[in-house]
Amino acid sequence: MGQYKVTPYRAEEALDLIEHGALGVLDNGRIVDFWDDGRIRHSQYETIVCHLMQQSYVERGPRRTAQSALHGDTRKWATPLRLTKTGHSLFNRWRTLVGAWL
Repeated sequence: MGQYKVTPYRAEEALDLIEHGALGVLDNGRIVDFWDDGRIRHSQYETIVCHLMQQSYVERGPRRTAQSALHGDTRKWATPLRLTKTGHSLFNRWRTLVGAWL
């Protein structure tokens, strides 16, 4: 958690996952990955996503979108994250930068 080097590629990956609904947040604030098998796991992008949330690029989705998923043996509620208007702009800028970087 927090030990990954932040590069434009990693930030663009996190924004892409948020755009596709693959990242969420638990009630305690932990960032999780949604998996296809109905499970959630702690995300390796937690540091990046928390920073993006502090900068108002990412926010929790509406409470009605919360999903019940297995976290280990326990069923927990996780709310999908979504990009704000400025988050979409940032995502487009990072996507362009990553294309030039590679």
